Amino acid sequence: MRKILFATLFLFFLAILCATEVFAQKDTVLFKNNTVYVELLGNMGALSLNYERKIVEHDHGFFTTRIGFFGGKSKPSSSVDLGLVALINHVFCKGKNHFEIGGGVRLVESNYDYTNHIKTDKFQLDKYNSVPTANFSFRHQKPDGRFMFRLGWTPLIYPPDIATFQYLFFCGISVGYVF
Repeated sequence: MRKILFATLFLFFLAILCATEVFAQKDTVLFKNNTVYVELLGNMGALSLNYERKIVEHDHGFFTTRIGFFGGKSKPSSSVDLGLVALINHVFCKGKNHFEIGGGVRLVESNYDYTNHIKTDKFQLDKYNSVPTANFSFRHQKPDGRFMFRLGWTPLIYPPDIATFQYLFFCGISVGYVF
């Protein structure tokens, strides 16, 4: 009986000790909330202008939402293509070099289609004009700095039908201003 009581008390105090935050030297440097940057290649497949907003910061990194815009021609004979990308990212922080992972959707208004399907000239939420996208990136950003550099893999996923699955390999390079 005594051993059971001792074991119970020991586990109780161990649980309290593990659940209590120990106040030692805690890093209080927070990352800035906003980033504006250009991305070459990447999630839009060409040059895009992006805005990113930090939404949650925690001990191991922070979450961001991102929206990017593209306007240009996918090939000389086509009309102007417009694109929009929206992602949610998680940045794993340790110092000034980070790993970033995220996912979202890419909306395109275009006459040109990488999967050889006919497109209409309007934004639509269907399997041809909106495709999932992701990013797996190395990010350089100091917690109190104003400069951001990112290099990563940004696959574009095209599911034209259930039987086939296509994706395009894209690597993106981003340079931006943090404020």
